[in-house]
Amino acid sequence: MSGQIFISYRREDGRWSARSLYDRLSARFDRKQIFMDIDAIALGDDFVKAIEKTVGECDVLIAVIGTHWLNCKDEEDSRRLDNPEDFVRREIATALKRDIRVIPVLVDGASMPRSTDLPDDLKPLVRRNALRVSDTGFDDDCRRLAAAVEQVLEKTTAEQREREEKERPEAERHEREERERQEVERRQNEEKTRLETEQRRREEKERLDAKQRQRGSGNEIGIATQVFKEGQNLNFAISVETIQDAIAKSAIVARNPNQSSASSIRASEKFKNKDWQGAIADYTEEIRLQPNGLAYFFRGYAYYNLKQYSNAVDDYTKALWFDRDAAMPYLLRGIAYYDLRQYSNAIGDYTEFIRLKPNIPLLYENRANACDKLGKSSEAAQDRKRAKELRGGR
Repeated sequence: MSGQIFISYRREDGRWSARSLYDRLSARFDRKQIFMDIDAIALGDDFVKAIEKTVGECDVLIAVIGTHWLNCKDEEDSRRLDNPEDFVRREIATALKRDIRVIPVLVDGASMPRSTDLPDDLKPLVRRNALRVSDTGFDDDCRRLAAAVEQVLEKTTAEQREREEKERPEAERHEREERERQEVERRQNEEKTRLETEQRRREEKERLDAKQRQRGSGNEIGIATQVFKEGQNLNFAISVETIQDAIAKSAIVARNPNQSSASSIRASEKFKNKDWQGAIADYTEEIRLQPNGLAYFFRGYAYYNLKQYSNAVDDYTKALWFDRDAAMPYLLRGIAYYDLRQYSNAIGDYTEFIRLKPNIPLLYENRANACDKLGKSSEAAQDRKRAKELRGGR
């Protein structure tokens, strides 16, 4: 059984009776539940605060009252109870003030003091029902005291449990409100991030549009004017000749100026003739002799036409190692991802291509198709609207 018991006594009066009561109560309750000696207060601690804390935490206080309890005097021949700093007075007054159960225990034939004999803060003590403990009936009296204490502790435990039951819904409400507050904060942060991202995209688009206008043409890769039919795979909307012509003008070639090896020439011829297996073999030899982005790119295109989409993705990725700003590898890797049904990856690559070449309606159409696959109808509609704008409303 939980609960704390405080035994208040005066050393000059009833000390041995208090010790005997402690021993009997210890046989029924855990010794850790019983506080008796003020000596337990650590050196240097404020005894007033220590008493108030210890008494305030107890559930029942046993006030041991002997024949000299009322009129015991200090070294200055003053009655101890008249001193507001007296330990015993402080203990009992604290318990009475906090409405803690106080059980007066009369020992050695003592009588209950009269109200007129007590200081004001102890006067309520006379209204507490007292237990008289005698030498002849000590065992029975101690059993009565223990039973009374046990009843108090059981009631205190039940009241504590009832308070906890009442407080639980309130705690749950606070917890729910805190979760809701955190969710609102999370959404606000997400919205802030989204708006900042959109702002950066608009600024980047404006920058790229300005750059594109300076170049004087939005048709750099040779595919801007091609017609794209709904559902048509973009890879088949771009001819081999268009691919070769676009790559011939790209940064990948610029990064790999020596492309005149025999294997490179053979691979180019086989590529034109759509001999995909032969082209793969020759580009593989070219890569062995001199790794370069162009060889990886064309080998990736050959793999794609053999429907080896994962190999195509790998080669387009390696082509990008040589030039992260080359647009075509993003385009064709996005197409391969689309055929692998990795639509999120496809959208990512189409977006990179659009970042580099923002005025090609064909790419917005393809990204719209990938968005449709993921159920992103709003984004798909925006892309188709943009494609229509780039075609002059057609």
